Amino acid sequence: MLECDIKQFFHKDNQTIVEWHFKNKMNKGKVEEFDGISLIIWTADNKIKALKEFGCNCNNYNPYKEGETPLFRDEKVNWF
Repeated sequence: MLECDIKQFFHKDNQTIVEWHFKNKMNKGKVEEFDGISLIIWTADNKIKALKEFGCNCNNYNPYKEGETPLFRDEKVNWF
């Protein structure tokens, strides 16, 4: 793992939402980097009851930047 940074988190009652950034280097040298959000549900004794994680490509864009018709990039979608 090259980076794992918590950007912010919100906690209320038995739920926590964490925004994070992750970067790692695979065995063959490929570097992966993405942003994500984790939704954590806690039990009454503070153990994780449920965990959902969502990933987002760091290289995002606005497909409506040039007008009302969206222009999408032709690129490979990440594994998540």
